[in-house]
Amino acid sequence: MVNNWIEADNALLRIGRIERDIKAEELLFNDSIEQIKKTAEEIISPLQADRKALEAELKAFVTRNAKDLGEARSKKLNFGTIGFKNFRTEISWTKGQTQDGVVALLIKAGYDQCVQTKQKVLKDVVKSLQLAEAKLAKLGMVLKQKKNQFFYQIDQEKIEEKPA
Repeated sequence: MVNNWIEADNALLRIGRIERDIKAEELLFNDSIEQIKKTAEEIISPLQADRKALEAELKAFVTRNAKDLGEARSKKLNFGTIGFKNFRTEISWTKGQTQDGVVALLIKAGYDQCVQTKQKVLKDVVKSLQLAEAKLAKLGMVLKQKKNQFFYQIDQEKIEEKPA
């Protein structure tokens, strides 16, 4: 328990040292994580390349032998099923078109329901207008003052200078 200003100052010192130690540990962990990712990539990358090559070979084989698939357009084998199937269609832009252009065309054509508009109160902008409390109340808002909130600020340079 902190009972006086000296103990409060020592608590700040301890917090500063803890923060320093946490940062040092995080750096070590980050280095370890990066090394693990690199090792995993070295192991996984050849496997992914092998899988991709096999997928290409399977596709080429099935394409050459599509007539053997019949109406089902697929063939059940011992270790899986292979063939062709129709996936659901997907909307994409025509060549040279951008999302903003498509949005404008949809709105112009009366398809507003196809466009999402997210509205949000920009509290910082409202605050910067410095509106009277009565005006804020009419707009459904109130300005709350946050008083006497506890804070502390560590002087890391002085902590580094003090021997452990």
